[in-house]
Amino acid sequence: MGMGYQGFVRIYQNGGTPPTNPIVLLATGASVNLILEPIYSTSVWGAGWYNAATTAHYADGPVRFEGTVDVELQTNETWEFLRQWAVDRRAFPRSIDISPDGVFVYEYYTAASYGTPTQCSATLGAWCSSFDLSTSEGSFVTASTGITALNRNEVQLGIDNMNPASTVNPAITYCTQQFGIVAGDYAASLGPSNPLNPCADNVNPIPFWKTQANIFDLEAERTGTCAGNDSVLPYSVFDDTFGTPLANSTGGDPHQTVEWNISLANNPVLLNTMDGSPNPSAILQGPIDVTGSVILYNAAGIESPIDPITGELRTPAETTNFRIEISTDKDDTNQVFIECPAIVIESDDYSIAGQDSITNRTYNFKGLGGRLATTTGSGGGGVVPASLTDAALAPMLMSNLDGELADPSVDTDP
Repeated sequence: MGMGYQGFVRIYQNGGTPPTNPIVLLATGASVNLILEPIYSTSVWGAGWYNAATTAHYADGPVRFEGTVDVELQTNETWEFLRQWAVDRRAFPRSIDISPDGVFVYEYYTAASYGTPTQCSATLGAWCSSFDLSTSEGSFVTASTGITALNRNEVQLGIDNMNPASTVNPAITYCTQQFGIVAGDYAASLGPSNPLNPCADNVNPIPFWKTQANIFDLEAERTGTCAGNDSVLPYSVFDDTFGTPLANSTGGDPHQTVEWNISLANNPVLLNTMDGSPNPSAILQGPIDVTGSVILYNAAGIESPIDPITGELRTPAETTNFRIEISTDKDDTNQVFIECPAIVIESDDYSIAGQDSITNRTYNFKGLGGRLATTTGSGGGGVVPASLTDAALAPMLMSNLDGELADPSVDTDP
């Protein structure tokens, strides 16, 4: 028994046994639970109308743990952990604690340091199955992280806090948690989350007005005759000097962001083998799927994605990318980025609003793979790691805390 405020979610910046450098997330919810899928027999066995059941026999099926952790996002070590877990090092698991009530703690721990080759075929730790980010008026940037795991350890905390309960130390209860398990006795793990609103930077957690998102057109940067395939379309990651934000239909000011969301699905696949155990042998990440939407406002109106004369799409995936910028300091001089290098617009909603509502336009899009980055550019980006030279980029990218594209072939713990 416990209250919601007694629960916590804690990530670890370093893997191993035990993991080290914990960070308590600003969690708003966590539901990662046991999934049982018994194998039921559909055989017939000579039943009569009185005792005929749909099944009378079964066998154990694969067991796993699945769910989501919802947090208010911060631009600190939390950003770095989530970036590597969801995007750059998505094939590798991470260590995390989840406690619904501050009494029982479910530990999803890797067996070794993050990024070791054996982790790709491991069964310990937690994999990121999905990563959804969004914000809107009056809210923080929220991140919902999907989790898939094959094993976990259940610990019932004792009076000596992080040691398992024993006959000497009775289990912690609601009444014995005067100051809480984390906030009272493990304040060091709250360090990255404090102080709240440091120096009035408004980045812990990130409010909606510290962000902006837009669709960018690279067509203006194209060089060459565009006859056949001899044109050149440079693309520099996170670089504002490349690409023009969508403007109104008369070519005026760029749109202003009202709301945005982006969803990444890693589509994990469970490897089930005939090894004498019903449980999966490994988790492998499937192909990446990215979708999103952005609601934009412009006093002069917002253009249709379709050219009214030619009927062609104004922003084909060949020349279009989507970028989210999040300011990480008070003066908005430093940013972190999320970017889809190539997108195709799937739908356009420009409807009559209510009497007291502002008329905005919503673009829904899908992120594509295959875009190549160049090293050209003088803005915030333009630096491409060696491992990504002449390599196809992922359909969604996240910068490191310096606003740069990190090298995904090198694991650097946050």
